[in-house]
Amino acid sequence: MQLGAASQAVQAGSKHEPAAQNPDGAAAEKAPLKAPAETQVYGKYLATLALLILVLMGGVAFANRLLSPWVHMPETKAEIADVLLSGGTYGLFDLNIDIRGIRRAQIAQMTRNRELIILGASHWQEAHVELMPGVDYFNGHVHRDYYDDHMAMVELLLTAGRLPKTLAIAIRDNTFAAVAKRTDFLWLPFIPEFRAMEQRLDLPRRPWLDDLHTQPVIDLFSLPTAIATAERLLTAEQVPGPGAATPSDGLDVLLPGGSILWSRAHQASFTPARTREEVRAMVAQVRDRAPDIDPLAVESMERLLALLQREGVDVILVNPPFNPEFYDAVAGSPYADGLAEVRALTERLAADYDGRVAGSFDPRRIGCDATMYIDAEHGNPTCLRLVLQQIAAQIKQ
Repeated sequence: MQLGAASQAVQAGSKHEPAAQNPDGAAAEKAPLKAPAETQVYGKYLATLALLILVLMGGVAFANRLLSPWVHMPETKAEIADVLLSGGTYGLFDLNIDIRGIRRAQIAQMTRNRELIILGASHWQEAHVELMPGVDYFNGHVHRDYYDDHMAMVELLLTAGRLPKTLAIAIRDNTFAAVAKRTDFLWLPFIPEFRAMEQRLDLPRRPWLDDLHTQPVIDLFSLPTAIATAERLLTAEQVPGPGAATPSDGLDVLLPGGSILWSRAHQASFTPARTREEVRAMVAQVRDRAPDIDPLAVESMERLLALLQREGVDVILVNPPFNPEFYDAVAGSPYADGLAEVRALTERLAADYDGRVAGSFDPRRIGCDATMYIDAEHGNPTCLRLVLQQIAAQIKQ
């Protein structure tokens, strides 16, 4: 009983303990369930900052589109195509452009079928139509091509009803490279045409994730790029546009037949010392690794060639020649062994699909010497004339 009484006393006493006091003597109350005024201010500040960032990014993107329309604006590419197809020229600061977008517009606007079209990479950039007299020829090169570029170009030609009598298709070291092995993103603009041809040929579908690349988005929203382009436009003696002289002092010129003419400034920079340095750099980069040959790429080319055969298009597969100093420097390496595999594959594809082979990775088989190159792989018109002569000899009458 005593313990119970004591317990009751304690309980009774606990009922009368004074409420906790704030320092000012007021009774403490439970904090209201709402953010303090300072938090609300911070939230508005962050929202305003986010809005400003979005506006700035949008402004940068708009500036890059406006300053480099030949990269970002389809209407400008269509304008360039129209100028070229009408026989005019178009000058640019350099060749960092969306050449695939220009080819898309050119093919869509073509008014006749050509006797010969060449597909390939920038190896052909100086292969002028004048180097192949008597042949109605269009140079359809794009920068750093792959097998899917060939598929996309054929899709464009087929859709437009502009397949030529003869199609010369370059097979280079990296033609069959898998997407995962590529280090550039220049092929991205042709994804719609590639996907259409992929479906037309009933090929195994390449995963869509393979086509995602952040670099074009980064370039579009790059403030340093916008500033540098603006400075270049403001200080240049010549600005890009139609009607460029051939040659031009400061502009590289797109020519009506699909080739390019270097500016005098660029031509002056192509010194023997620079070429040797370019050769050394490329040897160091590739010597110890063989070119990638993806089985899906080979299958894709096989089905593409079968389609061209059904369409009655005569096909010539071309191995573009390297600078002899580069070719000699990689002799006996894994890269050279890979080139031999690509050459053997070229010959096998030609034999299987009623085609023929022109050119050679070995420049001595063509007659090109080191003085005919601006780097390890880009021949000048003197060398390219020799390659085009081999192609011309293979055209069926």
